[in-house]
Parts: sequence; C-alpha cells; structure tokens
Amino acid sequence: MVCWTELPNDAALNSRCIIIPLQESDRANLLRVTDPKIEAIADNARQMLQQYRLENFNRLSLALVPADERINSRTRDLYEALALPIADANIRELLAVKFELQ
Repeated sequence: MVCWTELPNDAALNSRCIIIPLQESDRANLLRVTDPKIEAIADNARQMLQQYRLENFNRLSLALVPADERINSRTRDLYEALALPIADANIRELLAVKFELQ
C-alpha cells in the first residue's frame, strides 16, 4: 500500500495500483495511524488475512472472472488476487467494474 497526495507521474507504477480517492474529514477526534490501538488492529487484521490465505490457498478457485474480457492482463491479475476470497458474485462484479473505471 502506498499513500500520496497526488498521483505520481509514473504510468508503470499507476498501472500496478488500485487507486482509492480519499476525502478529508472534518472530524477532529480520529486516531492517527501511528496510534497503538490502530497499529494493533492493523497487525491483527494482517495476521488473520495471512492465516486465512495459508489455510485456504489450495481450496480457493475463481470459477469465472467476469472482467476477463474487459480488463488488461496486469489489471486482471490484480483483480483475481483481490476477488479470489470473495464468494459473492455480485461483489466480484462490482470490483470488476471499479477496475474498468480506473
């Protein structure tokens, strides 16, 4: 994950990223990403995702890639990596549409 205020002028880097626009919040009570609570939550989530991946790697398969014909191969690889653990076809389709729009 990489964060920046403006997209870099690097087509190769941009083509390998999922770009998620963020909006500034007016809330003043948000915790910083360096807050120990946030770091603990992020570390726990990372460990759970890694464990899930290790336990289910051989069982997971993406039967149909709805965006297969509509997105280029590099983007399709990224899409497949993200969509693989998602069982709901509607959510996979929504993800594919977001990739197309980007």
